[in-house]
Amino acid sequence: MRHPGFQSAPRDDDAALLARVRARVLATIRTHAAPKETVRAGQGGWEVLSPGVERKLLARDGDSECALVRLAPGASVAAHLHAMGEECLVLEGSFTIAPDLVLCAGDFHVARKGSAHGAVHSEAGALLYLRTCA
Repeated sequence: MRHPGFQSAPRDDDAALLARVRARVLATIRTHAAPKETVRAGQGGWEVLSPGVERKLLARDGDSECALVRLAPGASVAAHLHAMGEECLVLEGSFTIAPDLVLCAGDFHVARKGSAHGAVHSEAGALLYLRTCA
């Protein structure tokens, strides 16, 4: 039961407290997480993100994720803003980031947090390794 004179307005130190609690929870998760993890080629499933674009999550650790992304021939992804940093290694095939940046197998691309780029299109299809991080 609340006291009639109780005020629940946020205090200045609420954000700092939440940040400390979040850091402790993430540290606990990391401490109890398996130190090594192997994902076999046949494990896990592919999630459809949009027509011709699929993602297979490989690992997640706090604010970071590692995934494979498969672009079918002719697939496109709209221009977008990166809320998190993204590292991309092209494993197979090729794709273009508009207007004219072509990335082929073996190429590595970094999109920093807050950056934006044009639409992505793959004429012949591609397989990418993506790592997102805060």
